[in-house]
Amino acid sequence: QLDKEYNEKKDIEVLKNYYKDTLPVIREQYLVSAIEGRITKDHWEQEAKRLGLDFLEGKLVVATIGIDGKAFLEETYNENVGLVLISIKNIVDEILNKSFKFISLPYLDKIIILFSLEDEEEVINIIRGISEAIRMFEVIFSTTISAGIGRIYEEVENIRYSYKSAEVALNYKQ
Repeated sequence: QLDKEYNEKKDIEVLKNYYKDTLPVIREQYLVSAIEGRITKDHWEQEAKRLGLDFLEGKLVVATIGIDGKAFLEETYNENVGLVLISIKNIVDEILNKSFKFISLPYLDKIIILFSLEDEEEVINIIRGISEAIRMFEVIFSTTISAGIGRIYEEVENIRYSYKSAEVALNYKQ
């Protein structure tokens, strides 16, 4: 029995499958580190391909989406508000997947979307796509969400600044 366990721990195929299964979690943790400013350009260049993030190049911009009516959602969905965030992510992915190079992830109580742009003019279409996702969410859940889009940066180590400016935009209320 013990030999079998040792052999499984050494089995390359088992390790590859385990790595493949955990890759989405590892990728999300890495992106959170990038958004928080803990990833250098050199580290990104070493790890991006391995993590399937090498499509994020050129001009980068972060968008954040937050739920406006948290009290309503907490009352309606109890402890399952996190599942509502996953629903927002799925709606965003479905709508934006057709037109953009991006990755989205839940982060704290928001959805973060990191876009790779060829041209700064693409931001207009990003706004349209996010607006469509917001409308769809509002129809389904009968409550509102808001989005903020950050500044565009060309260096991956600066996406933290794009994230911060997206947060400022999200929190701005007239």
